[in-house]
Amino acid sequence: MLDRKARDAALRDALEGPLASTQVGLSADLDYDKADSTITIGLRFDPGTVASIPASSVDLLVAEIARTGKGTIIERAAAPAEALPLTLTVRVTPSLHELRIVARDPASGRVGSLVIPARTLRL
Repeated sequence: MLDRKARDAALRDALEGPLASTQVGLSADLDYDKADSTITIGLRFDPGTVASIPASSVDLLVAEIARTGKGTIIERAAAPAEALPLTLTVRVTPSLHELRIVARDPASGRVGSLVIPARTLRL
């Protein structure tokens, strides 16, 4: 089991990587509310890729990547296994270029990520 600093480093590496990580299977339904500038994310995990389900939790990061390439973490959580699948709502800015979601299974150390271009949200 990694300490908090090592877990954060693994999440950040996946967040900053140029490609999506696929060790943890992720899929998401997205609903953009233009009036509130929020995105509701229905996040599902492939249970065959997450050893923590149903026992523990999954570490999550959600980041907004601007057109400049600069990323800002807008949500950080340890989602309890009983809360999966997970629904969360995040606020985004007009400079959103892509939304990145990273999940890490603490039990196995596996990481998965989704890269969602802003154009798919019809901003």
